[in-house]
Amino acid sequence: MNLLILFRLAMESILKNRTRAALTMLGIVIGVAAVIVMVAVGYGARSRIREQIGNLGTNMIVVTPGASTTGGVSQGAQAFATLIEGMDASLGRLLDHLDKLGVAGNTLVLFLGDNGSDAPLGHQHTVASAAPLRGKKGSHYEGGMRVPFIAAWARPDPANPHQRRLPIAAGAVQGQLASVCDLFPTILAAAGVPAPAGHVVDGTRLDVLLAGRRDAARPDEFLMHFPHEHRTNYFTAFRRGDWKVIYHYIPSDVSGGSHYQLFNLARDPFESTDVAAAEPARLGGMMAALKSALERHGALYPVGADGRPLTPVLPDAPR
Repeated sequence: MNLLILFRLAMESILKNRTRAALTMLGIVIGVAAVIVMVAVGYGARSRIREQIGNLGTNMIVVTPGASTTGGVSQGAQAFATLIEGMDASLGRLLDHLDKLGVAGNTLVLFLGDNGSDAPLGHQHTVASAAPLRGKKGSHYEGGMRVPFIAAWARPDPANPHQRRLPIAAGAVQGQLASVCDLFPTILAAAGVPAPAGHVVDGTRLDVLLAGRRDAARPDEFLMHFPHEHRTNYFTAFRRGDWKVIYHYIPSDVSGGSHYQLFNLARDPFESTDVAAAEPARLGGMMAALKSALERHGALYPVGADGRPLTPVLPDAPR
């Protein structure tokens, strides 16, 4: 399936359900479209993609694996440009179609990534595709954790009852921590739908943040747990305020041979200076909070050679 087919399926779905809430459609379509464009371009579906690009009427760069650079631009950069332009064109057409159907005012657009940038640019543990942040998707650095997030009503209308229920500040930039888990309760509330009985809801509503204000009741914490192999293997990262601790279940060269890394993101947003050794009290407090958060969530752990779970080990208390 390519981008044009996906776009047409989305249009057909919206036409069939034009009287129903379209609160989740756009986020799903754009997320899948991004993946489909990347896969189609990355695996050489050149002729089919070029044909459909002509139908879309967009100016896109199409490359195949092994293609030489053009004008000093790498194959990876060209493929990424193709992805971005295709996604941008599809999003514009979808928004135009919502306008034609007269449902744009009732449509909440949520545009985001999943966990970190994955552009085919640079090394996974350096400042590269997520610049100025370090790392990319699947790594323990902020470039592997933070994602872009834009929320907006497809056609702002202060008189619309749905938009009155969830007002979104135009042009506001929100610096407070939030998580993808927060989307579920936010979307339910915007649609006026209660959570299913007995269903555990992990997230917290984003209403206050989307209105452009700071939410004093929101915990300033974030937990990311990777008990398996990825671009960084077997780690847990925990943020509290400006501080971030990473626990490596199996120390390696990536972790400097240690279980622990500690960064102050206010002073060092690029995570270039590990202060675990210089801040033993802070490290101990952050590790205790990390371990407590994992226990609250009933986390699963990597398994050692002896078959036993590798649970986090707290550092020795400073003397």
